[in-house]
Amino acid sequence: FFNGATASLKKIEEIETVKIYPNPAVDYIQLASKDLIREIAIYNSQGVLVKSLSNYNRGLIQVNDLASGPYYMIFTFNNGKLGVSRLTRI
Repeated sequence: FFNGATASLKKIEEIETVKIYPNPAVDYIQLASKDLIREIAIYNSQGVLVKSLSNYNRGLIQVNDLASGPYYMIFTFNNGKLGVSRLTRI
């Protein structure tokens, strides 16, 4: 579904969740996570990568360039763990 992005997942306990707010979002989102996030990939509901960010530094993320609808965000943390959360863009 995510073009192989989940191929490295081995144990479910390695998955972290990230709080996205506001969610649903209009222009920008912020993230809350106990671990530092290194990379972010945003996929649409068809599994197509629509946006990626490297070296995330706890700032605002612009989403007003995304069409309205559901998205899945996959996070790579500095400690090597992965996370996934759902975002709705209105």
